[in-house]
Amino acid sequence: MARRIEANGGRIHLSTPVQEVCIEGDAAPRATGVRLTGGVHRCDGVVVTSQVPIFRRLIPSAPQEYHDFLAQTEYLGIVCPLLVLDRPLTGYWTLNITDPRIPFTGVIETTSYIDPAYVGGHHLVYLPKYTAPNSPLIRLSDEEIKAMWMEHLRVMFPQFDPASVRYFLVHRERYVEPLHGLNSVHLIPQVETPVERLFLVTTAQIYPALTNGESVSRHGHAAAEVVQHRLLQQSAQAFA
Repeated sequence: MARRIEANGGRIHLSTPVQEVCIEGDAAPRATGVRLTGGVHRCDGVVVTSQVPIFRRLIPSAPQEYHDFLAQTEYLGIVCPLLVLDRPLTGYWTLNITDPRIPFTGVIETTSYIDPAYVGGHHLVYLPKYTAPNSPLIRLSDEEIKAMWMEHLRVMFPQFDPASVRYFLVHRERYVEPLHGLNSVHLIPQVETPVERLFLVTTAQIYPALTNGESVSRHGHAAAEVVQHRLLQQSAQAFA
């Protein structure tokens, strides 16, 4: 993808955090660029692909009505340790856990269907816990998560040997899975925003399909067509 972007004249800026999407105009707001650490980079259009709460922080100058609308989009967060083991744990792909005493809700052993040879001979096990974005679990340290998770692994699997753990890597994110309530389709944000030349492409727009890799790829293609069509239309109107 990077080669294709560059071959078509695009430039990729790594390690360049965006502080704000620049919006000008009150009656007819329009995105004019992005504010970076080194100043403003002006451009013809802006496409943001972050989660909705992060998007809101990037557009402080957008109409308040739009901010209020976006604030209704809710998410689940996640704490998801990855165990890198020197041997299999269960032999099964997925175990769903409903016991409320266990802090994680699943045991996903990826190398039960992917040959460990493809991941350096390791055995990979994910132990996810979906939770509210402001859950105390999100704020626990890696060591606190490790201690809690390992304690309950030994309860679930008495034969589990902690010495088999090569790495214990904790991943956490406050906004992962968008929540869609009953009769709330009208709250799903659209790719086109009320700000001219500003577009939002996010997993919260994927519904009722699951937010898996296939759905994300399909949505990305569809959103790219929307962005291209709209920008071409706006450019034509500007020169009319």
